[in-house]
Amino acid sequence: MTRTVLVIDDAPEVLALAQIFLKATGLWRVLTAPNGEAGLAIAAQEKPDVVLIDVRMPGLDGISTLRLLRSQSPGWSPAAAFVTASPEDLGPDLLESLRVPVISKPFRAATFGPQVAALLSQLVPS
Repeated sequence: MTRTVLVIDDAPEVLALAQIFLKATGLWRVLTAPNGEAGLAIAAQEKPDVVLIDVRMPGLDGISTLRLLRSQSPGWSPAAAFVTASPEDLGPDLLESLRVPVISKPFRAATFGPQVAALLSQLVPS
């Protein structure tokens, strides 16, 4: 069964890695968005199973994007995780209240795919 993951990140290389590694598994349909606003629009239309969100983005940051995604989607709440180079920006209280795991950047291309695939399988069991 193919699941859908939406990756919201302003870094083109992160979007490209997600496309390459997650599509290669054959288990994930990968959608991408370069910012929070575009991500919200895609999520409303596509209703992905999982959303991976960069924390620091111009305009709508990742935390606000996640909060809006959850508040604007009654009856549908995708699993979510943050992808960030600054995990210290996310204090334990915030992470606890939002209930989202974190993938730290920078990551190596060789480990990104397996790391994200493992996280996704935890968030969205088969």
